Amino acid sequence: MASVFGRSSGSQALDFVNTLDWRDDPAQRVELLPTARALSAWTLHAGLPGAAAGGIRHERQRTRAVRLREALAEIFRAAAERRTPPSPARTALTRWTQQAWRHRELSDDGRGGLCWRWQGRTDPVDRILFELVLDAGALLVSPERDRVRVCAGEGCGWFFVDRSHAGRRRWCSMAACGNRAKVREYRERVTHG
Repeated sequence: MASVFGRSSGSQALDFVNTLDWRDDPAQRVELLPTARALSAWTLHAGLPGAAAGGIRHERQRTRAVRLREALAEIFRAAAERRTPPSPARTALTRWTQQAWRHRELSDDGRGGLCWRWQGRTDPVDRILFELVLDAGALLVSPERDRVRVCAGEGCGWFFVDRSHAGRRRWCSMAACGNRAKVREYRERVTHG
């Protein structure tokens, strides 16, 4: 689905981190969540609970979400670079995860089994952020953690999960960053060749 928010990275948490476009190029950087309304639109785009998205109305909600996004960006950057994430970001994710689990309860799934559900009193907006936190945590402790990448496109900074067979994907999108890089390489060969 084409949108200002781009294509899926393979993880809702990474899609959330990618709401700062051109992260690695301050001259081109674009905040895709400049308002609470934009955050609400992104949650619908990402397939998060629609009823909760309608509850996003205040700047403080957006500010809180952006702080979480930036902590996740630091952690995923460290994962992509195979280094230990900074302590403040790890602490923030730990606190968010603890909060999320305090709002979960084991319930009957209606088919004779059990499932995790959100407690009825969980704030709908918090639930969206908790969903993202739990997705991030699941990715970070899974084998796919080693397949988290940052796009090699100059200044792009988008994150993705490399699910290619060879594990050598370089671009967030071949149609965007990959094509720009190939055109640049071609021009250099023609100019210097």
